[in-house]
Amino acid sequence: MIRRAVGTLRSADTHLIAVAMTLFFLLLHLTIIGTPWPEDLEACRVAKEKCSFVFDEAHYVPAVREMMAGRPANNEHPPLSKWLMQLGMTVLGDNPYGWRISSVITGTLSVYVLYRLAALLLGSGWAGLAVAFLYAADVTSFNLSSIGVLDPPTNLFLLLSAYLLLRRKTLLSGLVMGLALLTKASAVFGVGALVLYELLRSSRGPNVAERLYAGVRGAYLLVLISASVMVSGLALYDAYLGAFPTPLAHLDFILSYHSSLTFNCLGGMNPFYCVHANQDGTTVKVDLPLSWTLPGVTFQPMGFYVVTVSVDGTSYRPVAYYGMAAPLWWTSWVVMAYFLVRGVISAWRQVARGDDPSADPHRLDLLLACWFGLNYLVYFPLAYLAHRWVYPFYFYQVVPFLALGAVRLLLQGRFERAVLLLLLAATAFWFFAYYPVRSDAHIQLLRSLGLPA
Repeated sequence: MIRRAVGTLRSADTHLIAVAMTLFFLLLHLTIIGTPWPEDLEACRVAKEKCSFVFDEAHYVPAVREMMAGRPANNEHPPLSKWLMQLGMTVLGDNPYGWRISSVITGTLSVYVLYRLAALLLGSGWAGLAVAFLYAADVTSFNLSSIGVLDPPTNLFLLLSAYLLLRRKTLLSGLVMGLALLTKASAVFGVGALVLYELLRSSRGPNVAERLYAGVRGAYLLVLISASVMVSGLALYDAYLGAFPTPLAHLDFILSYHSSLTFNCLGGMNPFYCVHANQDGTTVKVDLPLSWTLPGVTFQPMGFYVVTVSVDGTSYRPVAYYGMAAPLWWTSWVVMAYFLVRGVISAWRQVARGDDPSADPHRLDLLLACWFGLNYLVYFPLAYLAHRWVYPFYFYQVVPFLALGAVRLLLQGRFERAVLLLLLAATAFWFFAYYPVRSDAHIQLLRSLGLPA
């Protein structure tokens, strides 16, 4: 019977399972999309009071309202994610359904796209399912995909552009990269990683000079297409709302604004955090990039929105949206060290010797090395040297590729596959324990297991 079950499982259509998994997570998002609901929806719409906004919804929902009234707002970020939120609010109303539906849809679609990307790179639908699950069930990823913020569309377009690029659909990939650049300023790091990958991948020719020329030419095409899409989108926004005289002026504002977001370190900086002193004398802890990924010194969970209820001296949290590290995050340095070294070696062999970059191991090594370097390691000089504000939820952009690297490492032998199963189980447990909206039965079960509820 066990053999028959294993045989049936092996013959199952992983693509249909991926679709079912995506729909399952979509259903989970939809069941909690209205929680929390504003205490007074009318007061929220008029005076921005009693809104029960989750995390940065407090910035983006009012900004979208301004845009719907014909006024520019939140110009430090490009407009596409806010346009998608505006579409949701137009169709479903100015309420939590309208605020969050674009994040829910794009966040869950990214699960399916990641499955396709991982299956392509790893040559296995089952491996693709493991990667997609690690991403979908990551607590921070799930929570950000449940609320009205800019990040979920960014990840969707970056993952889709990576998939198209690996399928050699360069024009389409460049167009989607442009859409990613229009969602949030941090998308520039993801696009930069893909452009660098294309530069290295397309470096072909009989000598170093010709290989470099070919690489720059391939990367230039992506830059040209994606930049054209972004500038066109900004021009449309600026012309319609009168925000800036030209899209270049808008880009200059975005760069200047983000360059100005610096913190001070009261009493000095240590490797994991520092204390920023506000002008009013209050202080804020800055969790530095090293604290995002190291177990034992990991940053304290960021409370995006937490409701604590006390009954008969016992406290519990029926609603608890957190940004927090999960078991996958703690594999970061093993996974990154492995692929950064292999990626640098592959890049050197490609540029210096003209090795074939299309071979499966080489393209995975190159892609992950570029991604980790420009989407996580880039924050080290920004934070430690330039003192630019950074937040642990920025790691959300790294999570899908970290999942890809972790699964690839854990497919190599019986012991490694056992560790992969353990990682999948730990991720599922973490997801259950920190699910953001908990029923009474869920809370009772957590308590019966001795877990914080």
